[in-house]
Amino acid sequence: MCGNILSPLFIVILSLAFWANAPIVSRFSMKLILVGILCVSIVLLLNYLLSESGNSIWFYIKFFLRIVSTFLLILYYKNTRFDLKRDIIFCLYVLAFHAVISFLIFPFIENYLVSIPTEELNGKTFYNLFFYSSLRDVFGINIYRNQGVFWEPGILQIYMNILVFYNLFEKKSFKKSLFPALIVVSTMSTTGLGLLLILYIFYYFSIHTHFSIKFFLLSLFFFILMIPLVLAFVNNFGEKKDTLSYQLRMYDMVNAIEMVIQHPICGIGFDMEVYKKVQTMTNLSKYANLNIYDGDMIYERGNTNSLLMLLIQCGLPMSVIYLCILYRQNIFLNRRLFFFVIIISLMSEPLLLGNFFILFFVESFFTILSRSKVYDKVINNNCYI
Repeated sequence: MCGNILSPLFIVILSLAFWANAPIVSRFSMKLILVGILCVSIVLLLNYLLSESGNSIWFYIKFFLRIVSTFLLILYYKNTRFDLKRDIIFCLYVLAFHAVISFLIFPFIENYLVSIPTEELNGKTFYNLFFYSSLRDVFGINIYRNQGVFWEPGILQIYMNILVFYNLFEKKSFKKSLFPALIVVSTMSTTGLGLLLILYIFYYFSIHTHFSIKFFLLSLFFFILMIPLVLAFVNNFGEKKDTLSYQLRMYDMVNAIEMVIQHPICGIGFDMEVYKKVQTMTNLSKYANLNIYDGDMIYERGNTNSLLMLLIQCGLPMSVIYLCILYRQNIFLNRRLFFFVIIISLMSEPLLLGNFFILFFVESFFTILSRSKVYDKVINNNCYI
């Protein structure tokens, strides 16, 4: 319980520390953030009152504090000359270099690894600096999939694919994209490999619009480079269809569909205990032909699909609003492709309501609110930036 209290409070204190170092904030910005927090408070309160009964208020308090701290962080960046995108990219590169070191150093520290002493996480660690949990046979050699600082390799591929996207479509640098691309390959994630392949195909067609001999030779070279990636993706997908992981993800999908059908408007709320209770009551007999694994352990886990989890927790109306606001983020230039990247990535990991993606939501919401004509007429008649 103490850890649960300290975690959100630490986020708020950290955000306030950042904010305290910012220059004087205008009345406009102050009112803007208060209106934003009020809107979020109303939405959370409605979700708590109208969703499935039994939700603990503590889950809503933690989520509210995360939203508030993110608003304060965005306010800090809006009132200083610091570049939010630059700092995000810097953090992604820190994760990338850590992942490379973690992957390469494994043979030298293998004998010094210890089991992670928690029920939630499986795997081994080296002094909580490097983590290893998913072993894969590659050409007869057992290799741990690269997961960086995260609990699962599929999470690392999300951030590295964002870095690939940034280098390809904003920096326009194929060479710089290869570094995070190799890290994606080292995760051996089916979703990550598929998305990486799509990004390079999009990039290829975005820079070549007419036929020539040079275009033909570059095309040939490009597709030769893509062959190993395609083979890795096909092989990984073929193996995964017969694994427990694949069966559990299928279970997550059909179970979530049934839960959304039963609670389409307000969802079931943010309490994971309520989620598990509703999950066990869901009838999946109509999906018997999918050969879904239905062992007891599936009832003690969350859903791995972020989109479905969003629908389950918030209901269809609020999920659509959340995604629309997220789409209108202004941090990365190519909105459509960035939105595509995060949606595809998050179909296998429950991170859409995590701090990193809430940052994009709040930045977009902050910008939309500041440009709102309604806000300008009602509140901002006598205030200036």
